[in-house]
Amino acid sequence: MDEGEVLAPSTADAIVPVFLDRKNSLENEQPKEESWRSKVARRIMFWKSAPNSDKQSANLHSFRKLIAMEFRGSPFILSFGLLAAILEGAVLPSFAIIFGKNFNLFTEGAHAIQSTTWKYSLAFFALGVGVNILAYIRVSTFGVASEKLAKNLRTAAFSSLVKQEVSFFDVQKSGELANRLSSDVSLIQTGLAKAGQYIMNVSQCVVGVIIGLAFGPALAGVLIALSPLIALSGAVEMMQLSGSVKKGSEAYNIAGSVVSETLSNIRTTKAFCAEDYEASRYKERLGPVYKTGVVKYNKEGLFLGFSMLTIYSVYALAFWWGGTLIARHSLNSGDMLTVFFSVVIGFVGLGQAAQVWPDVTKGISASETLFEIISRQPIYRQICALPEEKENAQSIFLEHSIEFDHVCFAYPTRKDAIILKDFSMTIPAGKTVALVGPSGSGKSTIVSLLARFYDVEPGNGEIRIDSRSIYEYTPEQIRANIGLVSQEPVLFSGTIEDNIRYGNREATIEQIQAAAKASNAHNFIMNLPDKYQTQVGDRGIQLSGGQKQRIAIARAILKDPRLLLLDEATSALDAESESLVQEALDRLMEDSKRTTVVIAHRLTTVRNAFLIAVLENGVLVEAGNHDTLMSKKDGIYRNLVHRQVFSDKQ
Repeated sequence: MDEGEVLAPSTADAIVPVFLDRKNSLENEQPKEESWRSKVARRIMFWKSAPNSDKQSANLHSFRKLIAMEFRGSPFILSFGLLAAILEGAVLPSFAIIFGKNFNLFTEGAHAIQSTTWKYSLAFFALGVGVNILAYIRVSTFGVASEKLAKNLRTAAFSSLVKQEVSFFDVQKSGELANRLSSDVSLIQTGLAKAGQYIMNVSQCVVGVIIGLAFGPALAGVLIALSPLIALSGAVEMMQLSGSVKKGSEAYNIAGSVVSETLSNIRTTKAFCAEDYEASRYKERLGPVYKTGVVKYNKEGLFLGFSMLTIYSVYALAFWWGGTLIARHSLNSGDMLTVFFSVVIGFVGLGQAAQVWPDVTKGISASETLFEIISRQPIYRQICALPEEKENAQSIFLEHSIEFDHVCFAYPTRKDAIILKDFSMTIPAGKTVALVGPSGSGKSTIVSLLARFYDVEPGNGEIRIDSRSIYEYTPEQIRANIGLVSQEPVLFSGTIEDNIRYGNREATIEQIQAAAKASNAHNFIMNLPDKYQTQVGDRGIQLSGGQKQRIAIARAILKDPRLLLLDEATSALDAESESLVQEALDRLMEDSKRTTVVIAHRLTTVRNAFLIAVLENGVLVEAGNHDTLMSKKDGIYRNLVHRQVFSDKQ
């Protein structure tokens, strides 16, 4: 590795590329000794769950991060909510004190009742108002805090994701990553919102038990001793129901996959007249859902009845023991009711806390994976240049040539398939270079390496710009000077203007229209009802293939790149669209200040290229202009041209 070169550790073994040592024979490859990078990667598995022994510490670490992020974002709001939750929990069992004292009045005669009851009535009302205010503060503050946290988490996670290297997305599923931002953040949001209720319920339990022990420890002790029976019956009910819910969810997901699959492929379904077949298939898949639901509700009724029986049995025993204490003059009637209701209210709070705790823990567990995404640093090769050596990359493709020097490369997810083998080539500045050859010969790989979507492993060749390694520049510096037009044009949901402006976010509408005219897109845009404000739909579904490609070319023109990469930009188009797109591309390549690399499906479109490079099995086998290559009797390029001409005549 060159001095000053850094290579961050990867997070998955699948992301670590394996390259050939170009000094070894290509025919007799020997596996290289495992690198430091590979050893690190084996130890850092991105989606691997923490071992059970470390799970609690990992969750605690994630919980601390959540609290730190939330207090950093809104310390006053959450602190106010915590105080309100604790006070609300303390107020609820306090009703029992007023209730017990008011009940004692009934044994003191009508005069005492008339003169004192109104005070207790006002106390009841005051507590009610207090609980109302505290509950509002608790719910609103924790709700606002959870919304703010969800926004911050989604922003941070998405910002981190879009900065990851391309090889990361070769391994991770984009749908799963999107789901992390959706479902995981929702779990965290719900967990924080429920945390307020959990704190309130715990406060309710603690204060209720304290009141009970203060007014009648003998009765409170019995109630506390019997409370595990209530908790056990509730736990059994929850375990049984959660199992049924899980089975029902799995069964419904299986049935739901039929709906998703059918609707996403509705044209195929209709083309084969399979509407009734799919309906019957969905009905069949709903069978297990129905059976699981029947079992679930039968269990729910059975265990709910058992729980109620347990609760009322405890109540019966408590009232019997309370009556015994009253008969022994160890407790008066009012205090007995205060103890009973305060402890019951307290353990009701404990039961409610147990119900919301899983939501809190799910949120904490979900945050662990999300923070892994947020904290993950992109992996790319970088040679550290001295500050005074760093130059603006704005002109690096304007004056200098690009050189591939004995490059060997394999994709991270296909380590054993060597795409480029000892590949060397020079791309002159300001010229058009065409890459031709059969599928799998490495043409698109060259484009990917130039765009820094992938990097060449140190020791497996070099890519240089005017004798300076491309890795002395950041990927962002390189890509700022590159315009890419692919075979499948990529448009984003939004307007045509938005999609063209993607090439230069600061462009004026006049510049956008000029780019559209240069790409032969302006006329069809002006014929649309909303013109440049026309919504293109998801992935540009409202436009034809040729129209999308011309929008993509306009986007590249607006960027005014120093290096233009055209990856079979016309291969998927019909003859008329191809003609319009090719005309726009020819106009784009005319700029002598721009270096262009073209991957051509139709060889007739590159005959005017300054240099045509023919690749086969990752090796450069021929190079020259069209006339030079056609003059070779048994040349590969000549055979490809003749074969394509013959195919067109057919």
